Amino acid sequence: MGGGLFNGGRLTLSRCTIAGNSLGNQLGGGIFNAGTLIVRASTVKANHAGRPGGPGQGGGIHNSLAGDLTLEDSLVLGNSADSLGSGGGLYNVGTLTLNRSAVTFNEATLGGGIYNEGRLALKSSSGYEVIDRQALEMFRAAANAVPVPPALRGSAFALDLRIRYNLED
Repeated sequence: MGGGLFNGGRLTLSRCTIAGNSLGNQLGGGIFNAGTLIVRASTVKANHAGRPGGPGQGGGIHNSLAGDLTLEDSLVLGNSADSLGSGGGLYNVGTLTLNRSAVTFNEATLGGGIYNEGRLALKSSSGYEVIDRQALEMFRAAANAVPVPPALRGSAFALDLRIRYNLED
């Protein structure tokens, strides 16, 4: 767990780069968080989660059920999870807050950027009000677009939705 960094306590990373980690790591190619972690003005890039016979979770960062992760003014870029992996950039089952941060160009079978089963708060993530407003509106539309069948509630599954947005506001 945590090819580059394992956090089980309280940690603040400021102006750091976590890059190029893998080593057959299944959970959190770059970072595995099971504590309280603040990533500030930092980059998590080119990390990989996955190994033969097991799906990778969180190519860049795996935030566990016990994890409380905040990204501020940071970038999660070019990470990956393989073997039917989830969360190329971020895998979250804990609490995740994105504040003026970007998660982009990550790859995985499920949730190339973010795979979320926990709590997620998006706060001024792009720095561009129009894009932030449209992103939040897409999340709201997706949440109510298709009801979850009772048999699937409490289970992990993927759902593709067509969402229209307008950047001219």
